[in-house]
Amino acid sequence: MRLAIAIIAALFAAPACAVAADTVQPAVPVDRQPPAYPDGAGDAEGTVKLSFKIGIDGHIHDAAVIDSHPKGLFDSAALDALSHWIYRPRMVNGRPVEQPDNAILLRFKPDAPAPERAMLYAPAPYYPEAAYLAKAEGKVAVEFDVTADGDTTNVRAVEATTRGLFEDAAVSVVKEAKFEPLADPDAPPTHLRRRVDFTMDTARLRGRPDRIKPPTYPSEAESKGLQGNCSLNFVIQKDGTVADPHIEICYPKGYFEKVSLDAIKHWTFKPVQGPNGPEESAAFYRFNYRLTGVPASAGHYLKPHQWIRLKYTLTTTGTTKDVQVIATSEPDLPTSEAIDQLKVTQFTTTTKDGQPIEVPDRIIRIVGQE
Repeated sequence: MRLAIAIIAALFAAPACAVAADTVQPAVPVDRQPPAYPDGAGDAEGTVKLSFKIGIDGHIHDAAVIDSHPKGLFDSAALDALSHWIYRPRMVNGRPVEQPDNAILLRFKPDAPAPERAMLYAPAPYYPEAAYLAKAEGKVAVEFDVTADGDTTNVRAVEATTRGLFEDAAVSVVKEAKFEPLADPDAPPTHLRRRVDFTMDTARLRGRPDRIKPPTYPSEAESKGLQGNCSLNFVIQKDGTVADPHIEICYPKGYFEKVSLDAIKHWTFKPVQGPNGPEESAAFYRFNYRLTGVPASAGHYLKPHQWIRLKYTLTTTGTTKDVQVIATSEPDLPTSEAIDQLKVTQFTTTTKDGQPIEVPDRIIRIVGQE
């Protein structure tokens, strides 16, 4: 799916038929997304001129094609786009009134072919519960950038066939995707566009906690005034119980691992619901440990969208050594704090033939929190 890339004519409104004393404010666009380039249009370019009214509710009424070139090729896409446009209505003396006799010219031109990046991982989307109950289906076009190390950033939904239902779910899927890294770690981001489809015959409902109990704050950490977090991977079985819980990363090391594992083992979930019933699924959860009256510090020394990329060696005990900074999103970031954080972080060990091994040259990117 490609987007028409330009709206080349301004809105023309009929002159206000009012006495000189009237205060008139013409309609103003609020949400006016460009039309989608039709899949069947090949590489053709064209234009569509339309007339329409803007109602007192700000929505489009009586849209009609005045002229188009090539004839009929882009008419449906243009009319569909207008049906979703929203304006702040025309105001006369503070009251909304209809604004008739508007005209606009839309130009359609295919986008240049997008560069390709091999996708290494793409999770199946979860169906929003409200859409599932309504038996609604839809497609969402998502645009995003892929960094040199394969992460997605600047993810946003730019087009949806059913607005307001699937955009968040589509964005979440793309945020979790992983692409093949580039050889040059300093290469600029690659801008991509993908479509995420939501159909009832492949619908999957996300698993949700059913019976939970927060972990106990470790007394040793509390006595030292320590705060932190612990992220775990596990499996939600078809009956909703937890299997194979293990630590992905804990900070600081040595305080929150045991209580986190003890807690998650006793949780139960409503399992993922797939097209054929309950499914076993991989899951992730992060426990945040915060003391009352003590501000959080770890991971908060960066602003949103700032990041620091580090290289390190993972030891056989899950600790790190040889930590060094290899790139930052901007100069003068607090890299020493990132290095200190990584040095006191506990990772899951890597094993070979059942034995933990040392892994050099691992890369991690620490990202600022919202």
